[in-house]
Amino acid sequence: MPNVCEIWNGENAKDFTPSNDNHIYGALALYNGKPTAIGGYRSLVIETFLENKWTTVAKLSRRKLSSGLRFHKFISAVTLDSGAVLIFGGGRRFNEINKLENNALTVVGRIPMVGFLNV
Repeated sequence: MPNVCEIWNGENAKDFTPSNDNHIYGALALYNGKPTAIGGYRSLVIETFLENKWTTVAKLSRRKLSSGLRFHKFISAVTLDSGAVLIFGGGRRFNEINKLENNALTVVGRIPMVGFLNV
């Protein structure tokens, strides 16, 4: 299935240039004021929309669990006033908080407890 990207203005959606990678279950943020897609179920890539095309600016690290290789899904991201992005989590037992700045990722903290609650 091809990647699909749409832009929404609060009322209507319209087609937008598709990203190079699939970012299902990933996160979206503005990195240095530009639309940015972060990771996903089968993606380690962080892409930013620059000069009318999606460009890879960094890659998330791989995680190995006892059940096998997992990628980053269920990520949250927050854009800082500086233009950098904080990236939280990434699935079960992925408790890192990463900062995307100057096209590099740095671990800046850890989430004290990571897990899923079924109610």
